[in-house]
Amino acid sequence: MISMKPRDAVLGAMSVTTLCQVCESATASHACDTCGAAVCAEHYDRETGLCTVCAARVRGG
Repeated sequence: MISMKPRDAVLGAMSVTTLCQVCESATASHACDTCGAAVCAEHYDRETGLCTVCAARVRGG
């Protein structure tokens, strides 16, 4: 059986700095559970585990 790490754990283990795919200026520290986008804390919805773009779609916005 293959063990998969949560996206945040994998992203946190990366040695390469990645920019947020929403604002393109802050360092990404999370990954969206839906689209996989690397995003900063400001563009990550902890409640849903989604980037703010996907979270808005889920909420109908």
